[in-house]
Amino acid sequence: MNVKMIKTVNGSPDGVTVNRYEAGHEYDIPEDLAAVFLKAKMAKQVKESAAADVPETPEAPKKKTKGKGK
Repeated sequence: MNVKMIKTVNGSPDGVTVNRYEAGHEYDIPEDLAAVFLKAKMAKQVKESAAADVPETPEAPKKKTKGKGK
């Protein structure tokens, strides 16, 4: 879930690692951690950008070229 931090706080996205989440910055964090931040009013939910909704297109295969002397 994408959130924008209102306060700077430490949090653990996986129960092992502790990260510092800075006020004014946006983060994509697990929903359970986001729920804690939202309930405590330390963050607000941010809608995902439209670019995130567009599926990536696979890269076209590169053509093999024959070079002289190779």
